[in-house]
Amino acid sequence: MGRTANFYQGRLYEIILIAPTSACKQFDLLNSLTQKFGKPKSTETVDGKEMTPAHLPGADFNIWQNGVSTITFSESMGTLDACTTDFALDTVYWKVWKLEEEKNARKEETKKKDM
Repeated sequence: MGRTANFYQGRLYEIILIAPTSACKQFDLLNSLTQKFGKPKSTETVDGKEMTPAHLPGADFNIWQNGVSTITFSESMGTLDACTTDFALDTVYWKVWKLEEEKNARKEETKKKDM
């Protein structure tokens, strides 16, 4: 269904794969990830804090972290027939996320000034 690769300053830091739920079940992707990376968690550690990701109802996340990268897998996305797998390099991912937050805050501040 789709795939996205995200880069920052020429460095690949995230790959997102989206497929029909039936394909993930057919290839038993969750079991394959579990065999390779161990038992997943439903929470993730961000800046030293344990947190549960926000998600659609019915979208249970499976998370693997090793301090360098994070893999997130969800076999269903609410009522959508889609499963997602996200591979991200933590340091670059969070740097880009913070830059986006700052950019959005500046936009909001500009909107307020223009009113």
